[in-house]
Amino acid sequence: MKNLVKIASAASVLAMAVASATAVADPLLELGFQQDAGWSDQGWYFNNAATVTGLDFANPTGPDAPANTYHDMSWNDAPYHAGQQNPPNPPHASSIHIDGYTNSNSPTASGVNLSGGGVLYPADGNGQWNMGEDWIITELKQTNNVLHGTSWPDPLWRADALANLRITNPIDNSLLKLDANSATTIEFWETKNQALAGNCNNPNPLGTACDDIYRVAAVEFDPISFNFEGYKYTINFGLLPGPNNNNGVSLVCNALGCSDGSTPDLGVPADQIWIFTREANPGTSSLFVTANWVARLITVPEPSMLALLGIGVLGAGFASRRRKQA
Repeated sequence: MKNLVKIASAASVLAMAVASATAVADPLLELGFQQDAGWSDQGWYFNNAATVTGLDFANPTGPDAPANTYHDMSWNDAPYHAGQQNPPNPPHASSIHIDGYTNSNSPTASGVNLSGGGVLYPADGNGQWNMGEDWIITELKQTNNVLHGTSWPDPLWRADALANLRITNPIDNSLLKLDANSATTIEFWETKNQALAGNCNNPNPLGTACDDIYRVAAVEFDPISFNFEGYKYTINFGLLPGPNNNNGVSLVCNALGCSDGSTPDLGVPADQIWIFTREANPGTSSLFVTANWVARLITVPEPSMLALLGIGVLGAGFASRRRKQA
């Protein structure tokens, strides 16, 4: 019995030592990432009532991106739009380009502050993606042209942007988390241009004639997480409005307010995010997807530790019984 008590006591000490070592271990100081994204040419929707053509895809992504994805997606004038016998040459086209970044080539890592539309985008000072820092992982750039047509039913199109996000340990470049084939479904609400911004029917917070609108479900930006060496790492995502070529920025809004600090009543549902881009001919509007991370200590003991603690408790029970019997 004495031997059992000794073993149990030793197990308790070992378990407490393991618990103590886990508690004082430090999380990683930085993480690495690689985002490979593109537009899926599968399952997209285009409103057939519109007098423009469907979606076209170009510039295939590389092998690290999801299958059947492309960097560019465009939509064009109808072959014969109202009042014109022949199609434009070349045809008018609006498009949206998508690029993914790594922690090495992200604009945030450049050390040079981005600026555009009167907004300054701070860059990272040490080139490391440290805890709590928002880094750009994806850029979307819309090129807007005036499309000729008589019918603009909304949404004009719906498509999926697919991404493979790899989170790595910079110490040895080992893979910590692969978020594969992550889909973000985006709707595009085309607006019919007007002579005056006051004549626009849809919400028009940027005051152009008229703002175009992208809509996405808020749940598409839910965080992801993984466990590593006693810590739970959580990756959080956000949207950052980018510069426009006509001296302005896009606007990101939810039910509570917009990225410029305003709180207009735009009718954004609680479960959606709307992105407004300026109408220009031609014009470009940018939008950035950002990510930050946090690490928290996992307080629940591992199964092996629970087993050691169980032996310790069992031994303590035997020892207590012997004292009572004596």
